[in-house]
Amino acid sequence: MQLKFDVLIYLLLLPFSLIDTAQIMSPFIAVLVAYPLLSLDRIGVELQNPFAISNLSHLPLDLICNTIKSNALALKK
Repeated sequence: MQLKFDVLIYLLLLPFSLIDTAQIMSPFIAVLVAYPLLSLDRIGVELQNPFAISNLSHLPLDLICNTIKSNALALKK
């Protein structure tokens, strides 16, 4: 949790540190930096529990198992 807080503070202060060099483009550069960092955090959350139904991109484990079962039973006949 501390790392998320540190990243958010960094992203909030980044445009102010870029104001001297990038001037009007500093918010745009901050967004370009923020998107990969926040996306990487979201990917990490998704990878922690890939089979959770509450996730929007969960793996359909029941469907996969039923397909394997039906294919195995079809081979048996």
